[in-house]
Amino acid sequence: MEVLSRNDWDFDNVPENELVACCLWEYARESETLLTATTFTSRREGKSFIWERTAIACAAINRILKLPSDQRASLYQLLAVFDGRAWAELTSTEKAQYAVMIPREVTPLRLARLEELEALFDANRTMPSEAIERLKKAGVSASKLRGEAIKRSQIGSVDAVRLSGVLGLGQSDDWRKGCSAVAITVDFAHYNDKELAAAFEKLVGLLRPPELAKPKRASVFTKAPGKKLKDWKTALRRLGIMRALRVYTFADNRFPETFKKRGDKACYFARKAALKTFHSLFRSLPREEEPIHWSTKGSHSK
Repeated sequence: MEVLSRNDWDFDNVPENELVACCLWEYARESETLLTATTFTSRREGKSFIWERTAIACAAINRILKLPSDQRASLYQLLAVFDGRAWAELTSTEKAQYAVMIPREVTPLRLARLEELEALFDANRTMPSEAIERLKKAGVSASKLRGEAIKRSQIGSVDAVRLSGVLGLGQSDDWRKGCSAVAITVDFAHYNDKELAAAFEKLVGLLRPPELAKPKRASVFTKAPGKKLKDWKTALRRLGIMRALRVYTFADNRFPETFKKRGDKACYFARKAALKTFHSLFRSLPREEEPIHWSTKGSHSK
């Protein structure tokens, strides 16, 4: 007889800083596809063992990589560490690490890749096209605005460069379409971190492209008023109810009392809401895939 572990339904004691990561992790445990993505094969080469993801696991990850960046980042980071265990079974160190890593959208600031740095330098070797156009309008001959004549001097400053204009980006790199590469000199010798942060904040305001004045955010992590921590708590509670209804009928004395107090109608509504959350979190999954604990023991199975 199947018995439901308390770790599968009781999320009341999850700290607020872990709620988002826990929710993604536990809903991922409802997906056959994502659980499959955790599987590896091993083979021996000489004195070493080589671990590789299975073909099915790679296919699941590739589907995620094809998503737009604001849908992909959290899922890709989740699969980097997801192993199918219950969140409650993770160590405190793992929870602390994953609580920060998993909910992260595209990294806001990072060190530039070498190709991005090279593109920045290449774009800054000559005068910007806007400056050349201004000189043409001022009467400077076009023949004088080419070659060595438009090279920048070594004392000129470096302009920010939109990566979308200098790099050939594929769909998997779409997160870079809204990025700019910037070279700055930081005077650590004379300013503290607070002063430097204030200066950088001002610089960011000057460099932000006007068409990106209102950046898009992943719908999963939207900062809209309706998306608060209590929503993640509710989603976890609904997941627990769905799992309980998969194993027990509502009338079963083993059905968690904390859920039974809500009434049968509220519980079956919560089960349907959990299904909706499952599909909203994992848009790369096949449409026909349903949570592992979707079917019920009770009469309200439709």
